[in-house]
Amino acid sequence: MQYNYSRYYELLVGFPETYRLQDPVYPSLNATDSNTLTFDSPINFMAVQTAEGTGKSVTENQLTATVNGNVESKGSNARGCTIKVYNLSEETVRALTMSNLKVILKAGYEDDYLNDNLPVIFSGQVKQSKHVTKRHDSYVELICQDGYTPSTAIKVNKSLKSTEEVPVTANDVFDYLISVWNKNGIASTNSSIRFDDLPIHPSTVPFRGGWTGEGYLRDLTDEICDAFNYQWYIVNGVLYIQSAFENRVRDVVELDMSLIKGISDGEQDVKRDSNTKEKSRITLTTFLNGTIAEGKFINIVPTSDPLDKHTKYYGLYKIISVSHQLDYRGAAWDTKVECEKV
Repeated sequence: MQYNYSRYYELLVGFPETYRLQDPVYPSLNATDSNTLTFDSPINFMAVQTAEGTGKSVTENQLTATVNGNVESKGSNARGCTIKVYNLSEETVRALTMSNLKVILKAGYEDDYLNDNLPVIFSGQVKQSKHVTKRHDSYVELICQDGYTPSTAIKVNKSLKSTEEVPVTANDVFDYLISVWNKNGIASTNSSIRFDDLPIHPSTVPFRGGWTGEGYLRDLTDEICDAFNYQWYIVNGVLYIQSAFENRVRDVVELDMSLIKGISDGEQDVKRDSNTKEKSRITLTTFLNGTIAEGKFINIVPTSDPLDKHTKYYGLYKIISVSHQLDYRGAAWDTKVECEKV
């Protein structure tokens, strides 16, 4: 088996005006199509393959980036990304240091580039930027967050009244909160909101006294999810809500053992409460892979090497956390994953 590891990336920063969804192989939208996406304000929607509008595209300058995400953090602790781009023109520096910018970072390999299918590694908003000049070079640093504005700025003040004939249910509360996320540029899909997989569906839980929510959208989402042992998180502009103990296999990334640079036992005997079984975790590093995202599954398949010493790691794992490390002209072009045996 041969692999082409020539590196390619594209950094899009600016104010996109229109968006066009292709049949996405990447990122976490690979199981959906544009008909299942629900959003009211596409000007803020970033989980796309192509953005058309006002902005800058950087493809060849030296770039380093770190992307981190974890499904076990509260959803309000959104995915973060720090990007440094070196030796830019004055015009591009000005463009990248404006306020309220959106950002899409795609990265992969030559085959992805030639097929116009570079994986989306991160999409979100720039929360802080600065231009740093040193003796031999200069760079722009972008500190970004997935769903930054709706997570940090959107407040809710809403009451849902209940009657004996039509009682408000937890499902009504979720529908309302999800609609607010949608209106502020965070999409939801049929596969990202997984109430049908839960032991107790929100529609069966009445709030006979009604429901009143006042505060930040992220905090209210935390509260309702905590009450039902749900977890929520945002990956590349898409809102996910599922059981905190979700193990139903949906999106699976096949990973050949020959592509794993390093693998080791992680935290052992993970047990969230008395009703869950003990599980073990592993940590692995592989070549940069944009298909790997929080909440998906990895299936480690055998290598053709009969002397492989890592056979105990073969099998299916749930992805807990993902870190992408990029250094365009340096050593790192990797994805590090913590995952849990299924």
